[in-house]
Amino acid sequence: MKRKLESDLVDAYSARETIAPITFNKTRLDKTRKLLIANAPPQQAGGFLLVVSMSEQPYWYHLSDKTIIGRTEEADLVLGHPWVSKKHCIIEFDGTDWEVRDTGSRNGVFINSERKEYHYLKEGDAVQIGSFLVIFVQGSAAVTT
Repeated sequence: MKRKLESDLVDAYSARETIAPITFNKTRLDKTRKLLIANAPPQQAGGFLLVVSMSEQPYWYHLSDKTIIGRTEEADLVLGHPWVSKKHCIIEFDGTDWEVRDTGSRNGVFINSERKEYHYLKEGDAVQIGSFLVIFVQGSAAVTT
């Protein structure tokens, strides 16, 4: 059941043109909520990403003030898939906000299903990087009910 939920979640973020917008957003929100409940966020300060893929169990990644996400070992968060560029994007903390920036990747960065060059992250934002979906959660305030 858990593997089906993860698969459905990734599909929900990538297939928006086939679903009416209101239904799409509600479905996406419901599946994201269920995934976060099944994978409780860490209870410590900072920014975290719940990394979801088709090939492995979801896991939490603790962001540093500057986190490079890419396909090679030079990246801080390595996402091994051909659709992920060597240095795909950067997530930086400026002391107040977390910002994600595309670094000129071939396949782009999608925030809540919209392709963006940069975006200030909000609690629960879903970032699609290649075939991976990462969900942003802020520090110890991230208690899922």
